[in-house]
Amino acid sequence: RTLVRREAEDSLVAIHPACPVDEAAGKRLPEGRAYTRYHVYRLLGRLNSRQFAQPIAQRLPRETKPVNIAAAVFALGCFDADFAADAINRLASHKDTGVRTDVARALGAIAVPNTYPTIQRLAFDKEEDVRHAAIIGMGWIADGKVFNPTLLKVLKTVNTDKMSGANHAAAAWAIGRTRPPSPALAKRLVVQATVPVIPGEMGEMLFEPDYVLGSCTFALAQMSRHDARFLPQFEQVMKIHGKVYAKGDFPTDGSLMPSAEVLEVARQARAYLGGTTLDPALRPTRWKSYQFGIFEARRP
Repeated sequence: RTLVRREAEDSLVAIHPACPVDEAAGKRLPEGRAYTRYHVYRLLGRLNSRQFAQPIAQRLPRETKPVNIAAAVFALGCFDADFAADAINRLASHKDTGVRTDVARALGAIAVPNTYPTIQRLAFDKEEDVRHAAIIGMGWIADGKVFNPTLLKVLKTVNTDKMSGANHAAAAWAIGRTRPPSPALAKRLVVQATVPVIPGEMGEMLFEPDYVLGSCTFALAQMSRHDARFLPQFEQVMKIHGKVYAKGDFPTDGSLMPSAEVLEVARQARAYLGGTTLDPALRPTRWKSYQFGIFEARRP
């Protein structure tokens, strides 16, 4: 039954442009069945039917099931319902991960300054999804004066139990958007992109995953495009990420051996910075890498 209701929700979103359904759905807000209200909240949020923001905000305190609380918060975030910011903010310590995740996401969308400390706190939540939503929210708001120190702390938190690679990638994305850009963050992005910073299980230090390395490169490209003062940091990373090694050649100093993905992101970042459109290029099918200090060839 749950699958059927989810498919019905998706179908209503798809047909809405040709056959509006939000008014009919809105009439179901007083529905006694919790699962019906859950889908109504989500449907109205996805349709951006802002005329229902007040009724949903009025129902929020009455909901007891975590999924319904999260769905109502989700809808209010979709509506940019700043009048509901305090009510949403009060749910930031809810025991349910889903509620806290949607709270972080909604506060990032609503962007009310008195909730910024909550977003900063949720960026260090015990659950990865909550942290991710809060970090992305800081990027949506893009207030560097407020969030640059928090984003720097996120990058410096390298224990994977407390901050994942996905969280670091989200932080790099947010850093590329925040204004004014921060010299301290640019410096840290260089470290994150070129130095082994992640503690391994056996005490070894590892490089970030490729998607984090690429996110750092693009963040520096965005910063440099906004302010040429950051070009030296961008070029410092590109010197490593964009280097193509000849057959039989590899770094001798333990530095990063860029994968095919890292090389491609570097190519795209260079084009982005220069404002040019790239021609499609073939992706290599093999590349060099280190595995516990031993050079080897890998297949993707």
